[in-house]
Amino acid sequence: MAVKLLYIAQVDVYAKSTDGLMQESKRHRDYLSKMYDEDDIIDLMICKGTSNGNRLYYYPLLNKVINRMLSIKGMSFSNPLLFPIALLRVRRLIKKINPEVIFMDGSLLGGMLPRKIKAEKIVFFHNIESEKVNNKIKNKGIQYYPTYIAALKNEKRAVKNADKAICLNERDADLLEKIYGRKADLVLPCSFFDRFIESKAKYDNKKKILFVGTLFASNEDGIRWFVDNVMPYFKDVILYIVGKGFEKKRDELSRENVIVEGYVENVEDYYYHIPIVVMPLLYGAGMKLKTAEAMMYGKCIIASDEALQGYEVDEVEHIYRCNTADEFISSLKTALTIDYKKGYLDDVRNTFLKKYESAGQFERFRDVFHK
Repeated sequence: MAVKLLYIAQVDVYAKSTDGLMQESKRHRDYLSKMYDEDDIIDLMICKGTSNGNRLYYYPLLNKVINRMLSIKGMSFSNPLLFPIALLRVRRLIKKINPEVIFMDGSLLGGMLPRKIKAEKIVFFHNIESEKVNNKIKNKGIQYYPTYIAALKNEKRAVKNADKAICLNERDADLLEKIYGRKADLVLPCSFFDRFIESKAKYDNKKKILFVGTLFASNEDGIRWFVDNVMPYFKDVILYIVGKGFEKKRDELSRENVIVEGYVENVEDYYYHIPIVVMPLLYGAGMKLKTAEAMMYGKCIIASDEALQGYEVDEVEHIYRCNTADEFISSLKTALTIDYKKGYLDDVRNTFLKKYESAGQFERFRDVFHK
């Protein structure tokens, strides 16, 4: 059978999640549904799930234990000796459906991209993954070097075989060219479909600030630094740490003025009632979707250069750029004096609607398919 589009993702876009990668992938799948009839799309998720044998397929690589072992040894998805079943299934599926277009949502899957096929191949780079792991090596140690080699191999294959490459920001586009010698065909920044409900935004007049993020290295190191170097100067301010996995760090990060919530069912409850969001990321890659999310809710944002990477916000009054403890302390003192009775800040929210609302990005995404 022939179909127009094969969508390949490394996450399950139909699962409920607030993870940044998941939200970006959901955005792309939504865009594609506006471009193609659903009967012309087949979804392939490289993760666990239940295939329906028709338009939705789940091909997990291996179980978690073996995946972790192979990752430690620096093995690559592009090595058919290690993933013969997964690669064979993907190639058989591609041959069977004979798609006109393959959209690969993540360069780490580059090893699965066929070399010789008539389909147009488009790859979205959520990060320059090799650079992301390289940053991890610099901050966490040489034990991640094998993972770096694996990421490098897969991205090289993605770059070599892709007809179109899409990056999140200019930094990633520059790295794509510097490391792999290829220019990006499109820079498409993070965005959110607007789901803000003004009537829910209420400020309870208490001194609260919020950090939102999944537990991974840059988030953990950044908020730990903030707790140790900034929060001691604000004894009467409560910091809430919200995000999947942080419940595991509750004993380490909790203080009299720091509450570690970890995973929560509805993060919007915190956004609607806490006026200030802090984003003290010290290193990272790509763009931070949580920045766009905080802007959607009209929050006062106090963030590092890394958290603001790719965002044009220097002229926005209530977004503060900080990279030292003194800068965070000074900006937070100022932010605590702002009147939040309305429940959100117009300048922040209007910037989101103008530049980072997903509906406004659709035409640029669509146009790359027709260049």
